[in-house]
Amino acid sequence: MKAWLQNGRFETCLALAIVIVTLVVFIRFQDDAELQAPPAVTSQPQVETGVETF
Repeated sequence: MKAWLQNGRFETCLALAIVIVTLVVFIRFQDDAELQAPPAVTSQPQVETGVETF
């Protein structure tokens, strides 16, 4: 484990994980913004089904 830390792989994996999580959260927030941006006509089916409440 110490050799793994000294090689810098842990820092690289940690940085990659942070970048991936940030990208996923950013993309999800962008999708939510795009879903809320159109008029209420497109969001009515989602409200009726109740499946996409989250």
